[in-house]
Amino acid sequence: MNLEQLIGIEKKSSASQATCRGFFSEMEKYLNENGFDKEAERFQFSGLPFCGMKPFYTWLITTNEETEFKKLKGCGTVTQNERGITFKAMLSLLCCYINDKRKSPVLNSIVELIGYYSKNKEGKYFGDMNKSFANYFLSELKDDVEYPELKISSPSAKKFLAVMSEALSKAEISKTITENKLENLKTWLISLMPGVQPAGVSESPSKPVVREKTKSDTLHEIAEYLKNLESEKNDLIARLTASSSENSTLAAELEQNKKAGEDLLKTNSRLYAESADLKSGLTEADKRIKVLEEESHKQNAVLNIFEADKKNSQQGQLNAIASKLRTEYDDFTSIKSEEMSIGLGENLRQQMINIFKILEKNGIIIEKR
Repeated sequence: MNLEQLIGIEKKSSASQATCRGFFSEMEKYLNENGFDKEAERFQFSGLPFCGMKPFYTWLITTNEETEFKKLKGCGTVTQNERGITFKAMLSLLCCYINDKRKSPVLNSIVELIGYYSKNKEGKYFGDMNKSFANYFLSELKDDVEYPELKISSPSAKKFLAVMSEALSKAEISKTITENKLENLKTWLISLMPGVQPAGVSESPSKPVVREKTKSDTLHEIAEYLKNLESEKNDLIARLTASSSENSTLAAELEQNKKAGEDLLKTNSRLYAESADLKSGLTEADKRIKVLEEESHKQNAVLNIFEADKKNSQQGQLNAIASKLRTEYDDFTSIKSEEMSIGLGENLRQQMINIFKILEKNGIIIEKR
């Protein structure tokens, strides 16, 4: 069967040895021909119950381990860790390295991933954690192995010790899980715990061993280490809470400053718009004033013309009246030195009547004024 047919099998965990060997062979062949691509990722993780990560491990150690492991670490299936599949895969991969007694720079990364992906999104261990630990690690682990030296420093690496100790405390002896295997694993885990001295080991190398380490001693040491881890975790949570509170205060101040800045920008924009409107209004007013001034100059010019015409017209009218009164004036000057008589008075009265008629004809009516 090819890989597509193999991963389509239901109940892979109970598949026959022949089927498991078939998957191992096909998967190894695909990796050798194509490397760890998207399809390899799909095949390997879909067929994980057949033989764990053995096909990937067999291919990985023939390549640049660090480079290819980074690809595995960053693939979608690993980062999503659906139903704890990454936890299972890393347990299997660690088992392969331990059984093969192979030292590799990727071992610390594997340990960190086991710790990091041991819990679900709610922060709780997966319900099948103990079963996964037994199937993908303990059952496949050889009895007499040499455990590697690891650097347990990061929080994820410390989580590895916690989850391994938790699963180990609930492990049950079976055909594939011997008491010797469990004791050796406990000893290794204790050796990785900073500051924990395994029972039965003297403080000075020159002193003899006082007594054999018992299972009770081992579990007590693991419990003490987990207690220390819990204390460190609580301390870290407290520091994170304080830091979060401080960050919230700073965020609130930043938001206030941001709002004040936005208000200033709005005010500035409003003032700029008002200034532009006023400037535009002043420009229009200046134009209007200029137009009015021009109209005023024109009207003044027309008034000056009218005034001159009026003046000329009045002068002409006066000259016409004077011309008409000339005769009367000449007659008056000729008799003004004579003695008054009845005949002269009659003439003067007639002369005055003529003068008023001349004035009336020229628009000067004395009686109506």
